[in-house]
Amino acid sequence: MKDEFYPERDENYSQEDGKPEVPKTLIFAKTDSHAEDLVHIVREEFGEGNDFCKKITYNVKNEDPESILQQFRTSYNPRIAVTVDMIATGTDVKPIEILIFMRDVRSRNYFQQMIGRGTRSMSKDDLQQVTRSAKINKERFYIIDAVGVFKSVKVNYPVVDKKPTIPLKDLMKMVILQPDEDTMSSLAARLTKIDKQIPETERAKFKEITGSKDLTEIAVNLANVYDPDEIDKNVRQIFNLPNNIEPTETQGNETIKQFSNSAIKPFDNPRLREFLETVLQKIYQIIDETNIDRVIRSEFDTTAKENADEIINNFRKFIDDNKDEITALKIFYALKTNRHSRLDRESAKLSYTMIKELRDALLSPPYNLTIEQVWTAYERVAPKKVKHKTTVGMLTGIISLIRFELKLDETLKPYSEVVNRRFKEWAFNKRRPCAV
Repeated sequence: MKDEFYPERDENYSQEDGKPEVPKTLIFAKTDSHAEDLVHIVREEFGEGNDFCKKITYNVKNEDPESILQQFRTSYNPRIAVTVDMIATGTDVKPIEILIFMRDVRSRNYFQQMIGRGTRSMSKDDLQQVTRSAKINKERFYIIDAVGVFKSVKVNYPVVDKKPTIPLKDLMKMVILQPDEDTMSSLAARLTKIDKQIPETERAKFKEITGSKDLTEIAVNLANVYDPDEIDKNVRQIFNLPNNIEPTETQGNETIKQFSNSAIKPFDNPRLREFLETVLQKIYQIIDETNIDRVIRSEFDTTAKENADEIINNFRKFIDDNKDEITALKIFYALKTNRHSRLDRESAKLSYTMIKELRDALLSPPYNLTIEQVWTAYERVAPKKVKHKTTVGMLTGIISLIRFELKLDETLKPYSEVVNRRFKEWAFNKRRPCAV
């Protein structure tokens, strides 16, 4: 091993007792049972005990795989780890100096990620924390190809949007009716882009709708349906095929169908499709730079009044539809039914989260209304009752709109004016001398 793997270490490639020290080594196995066999062979060959070589897969008995992975990363043992796919992508184990392929890989992207497990450099001092005989920095690593993985044909399987002209709402319906490779890849790519841009509050709502599944998990499930390595792994598990027998075309198609049905199942929920479409509208603002608008004529809009009435009617419908669902609206209705309650005490119950929930619901389908739109509509219908709107874009503007529509206030004015007036009253009362 010394001469074959590390000629540059020469006589230094040994421990203080002169016994050769095995560098941190990662072996890629084909299946979990194959990994078990390899662990047994390595332990028997080296005779160094069970801690010397361990299996790191999602199916480890009596131990936590994450704990074993951390030991492999930072402790002396295990020196050799055997995995299937748990360390194949994304996991960083800097001290790895040898990769051994005991399985073939058909996906070029997946293969490159597996090779990437050994590419991290490391200083000599840091490497000596886990490999005592190290005398140089880790600036290279070695690959042992035991199955001809470098000679086999690799398939490019990037997750790309192959149908960029199809709107997301249509794509989500297509994946149910026509779950082919291009449709699934396109939808997976769209979900991946959305996942990088949505706020945490939207992520939580998504998981609530799907029953704890997040965007990444659903996108990966879609992408994996036609991934050649995933197909090979899944077909062997389903039909219990040994490593030396290749799956038939019928078995492969049956596996694709089974995992396809599972991957597209979340999109059979109209609520999920509507939510993703709404999220996409919030994220992207489409600007048409080809078909530039131009003014044809300038005159008074005779339909402005009708449009304003329609907006107000939609706003009233929003209030009526959600008065028993949204907490903030429940508070406003409680104020309406009990006009003699203390206003300040009730208003204090409104939190930022409640107001934001109210605003987000108004922005969402089927209403699709902004605070500015509703405010302008009232200004056109009842101009004498609407005050200036310099701060109408503020989140608290919706409080003024709700209070005005429910007849809690006679005029519509920015809520900031109400707050400022109350503060001045409070400050005045604090300064006023008490009667004796």
